[in-house]
Amino acid sequence: MEKILSIDEPKMRRDLIRASQYWAELTGADVKFISVIDESFVRDTTRTIGAVGRISSAVENDFIREREEKIDSVLKETGFEPRKGIEVKAGNPVEEIKKVMDSFTPDLTVMGSGLKAGVINITGEIIGYAKGNCFVNTKSFTTPLFKKIILTTYNPDRDKHAVEVSFNLAERFKGTIYILSVLDLNDEVMVNAPGMVDDAYANTKETLKRMVDAARERGIAVEGLLKEGRVSNVIRNLSIDIKPDIIVLGSYSRTGLNRILMGSVADSLIKKVQCPLLIVKRKLTIKDSPRPVSV
Repeated sequence: MEKILSIDEPKMRRDLIRASQYWAELTGADVKFISVIDESFVRDTTRTIGAVGRISSAVENDFIREREEKIDSVLKETGFEPRKGIEVKAGNPVEEIKKVMDSFTPDLTVMGSGLKAGVINITGEIIGYAKGNCFVNTKSFTTPLFKKIILTTYNPDRDKHAVEVSFNLAERFKGTIYILSVLDLNDEVMVNAPGMVDDAYANTKETLKRMVDAARERGIAVEGLLKEGRVSNVIRNLSIDIKPDIIVLGSYSRTGLNRILMGSVADSLIKKVQCPLLIVKRKLTIKDSPRPVSV
């Protein structure tokens, strides 16, 4: 992995910088830090003081300069310097973030759970848009040991990169993986197509066993769990019991509806869990990690 994009969130800035530094060390990637000042806030300020033309531009530049100084102060405190630089701009947060993602093409995007445009939370939208992997910090970040890992997947072939990074993290930190497969079956299917339900259970159970066996062959402590219900609710309930250090979500599709749905699932989870989320869409290399997973 080569590039990490870290998206600023003022209330979580210090934690996001620490998280970016941590992942840079874990993967060997270079970091670019961006911060977008919502243009509506700048516009309201200039309107309030009656600024126009050059004065209006000067006000915007003052906001940018002040933001840069605050970010620089935190970077100095943490002793971290993003190798790909810092970029601060004013504009529409969604549009500006997407532009940077398109031009920078990060392998991993680090962001907070409260990323907003105005009063609208846009974290889920950015996750859905990202072509690379996403790490979402949901609370204060301290250098973690990923000892308890929840991996949510039901198809190891399509989610092979999520399986691989979970195994590698478990080996690196001598942790335990809880492999969770969720069957989201509505009442109509249960009543009208019981045969399909039975087949789904049998196939999912067999796939889950295969993943558990593969982990045990690697000497990883593992537990396979097959649950029924809405994905975000099942993960929330399990996280309450297990108190994981990280939740890994597989996301094999990078285009179309599935990207939107993954952003929606992640966005729902953000509101329900207390630990970070790692959404894996493509290979995520951990430095000094063992051999690739084969299940």
